[in-house]
Amino acid sequence: MSTCAWETYYQQLSSARRGHAVWNADPGEEPAVEIADVGYMEMGAFIRLFNASKEIGDTYNKFGTPEGYEPIDVGPVRHGTLSAIQPVTSKTVRERRIAGGVSGGSMVQSGGGFAFECTEEPGAALMLRQDAHSIDTLDEITFARYVRDNHSKWLKFANDVHRRGISADELLIVTGCDKASSQWLGVAFFTPPNEVAFEFQVGNAGVAQGGVSVWGSWNHLAVQAGPSSQTNSHNQCVFLRGYKLCDRPSMRRRMGLILRKKPLDDGFMHLHPTKGDDNIRKNCIYLRAWTYIYRLGCRVYFNYMLLWMLLSIALLMIVSIVCARCYGGLAARIVGAPRGALPH
Repeated sequence: MSTCAWETYYQQLSSARRGHAVWNADPGEEPAVEIADVGYMEMGAFIRLFNASKEIGDTYNKFGTPEGYEPIDVGPVRHGTLSAIQPVTSKTVRERRIAGGVSGGSMVQSGGGFAFECTEEPGAALMLRQDAHSIDTLDEITFARYVRDNHSKWLKFANDVHRRGISADELLIVTGCDKASSQWLGVAFFTPPNEVAFEFQVGNAGVAQGGVSVWGSWNHLAVQAGPSSQTNSHNQCVFLRGYKLCDRPSMRRRMGLILRKKPLDDGFMHLHPTKGDDNIRKNCIYLRAWTYIYRLGCRVYFNYMLLWMLLSIALLMIVSIVCARCYGGLAARIVGAPRGALPH
C-alpha cells in the first residue's frame, strides 16, 4: 500500500475509468495540457517535454524537440464534459449531500457541500465547482504507431539532452484529458486506525475558499485544491489519458503484437513493442491459427470426455440390471427353500 498522496489518489480513482487522476493539476506558468503532449508524471504532476503536434519553435516546444522530429496530425477529436454535480470517488468512499454550513468547527461556509467517510481501505475523492471540459483523440491507431516509431527518440531526448533520468515505461503521450477551472478539490486518505470522516463546503467563493472539517487523524488525510487565484479558465488537468510503451515481457510482446491492454492502476493504456505492420499481420494470423487449434483441441477433449462418461453410465446400468436379475433369482430361491436346505 502506497503512503504517497498522489499514488493513493490515482490508484483509488482509477475505478472511475477517466484515466490517470492528476494530484497536482495546476500547470502554473506553463501552458495547459494538450493532446499530443509528450512527458512523464513526477510527484503527481505532468511534466511536459514537448508537444508532438506543434511545429519546432512553438511555445509548447520551447525546450526543443527530439532528433528527426516529425509532428503528428491529431486528427478528429471528441469533446465532452465531466459533471460537477456528483463528486468522483473511489469504491471505498461513501458520500452524502449536506446543506448549510459545517457545524462543530471553526471553518463555516455558506452553501451546500458533501460529507465523505472511509473506514477500512484507502480512498480518494474529487469535487468540482464547475463542469470540466474533456477532449480525446479518435485516431488511436495513428497515435499507437507514432509511439512505437518514436519512443526511443523521445527517451534519448529526455535523458541525454535534458538529463531527466526517467525509465522507458514512464514516458507517455497524451491522447485525452479532463480540464477544470481553478475551483476544484481532491482528497486522498490512507487506511486509518479508526473511522475518519471529512466534509468541505462549496461556498460562494468556490471550493478553494471552502471550509474543511475533519474527524480523525490528519496523518491519514491529504487535501489538494486549485490555485488561490479564482479563474474560469479551464486549464487544470484533473484527469489525464495517454499511451505508454510497456516494457514488461509477455507472450504477446514476444509475438510482436501491437495490442491495447486494459488500463493498469496508473490509468494509462500500455502498448507492446512491435516490429512493423507486416509482422503484426503475420503474427495475428499465427495467433488466430493457434487459437483455432486450441479451441478445436478443447472441443475434441470435451467430446471425448462426454462420450467416455456416457459409455461408463451405460455400462454401469447394464451391470446393475444383470446383477439385479441374478441376485434377485437367488434370493427368491433362498426364501422358498426348506429350512436347513441350501440352494443348488
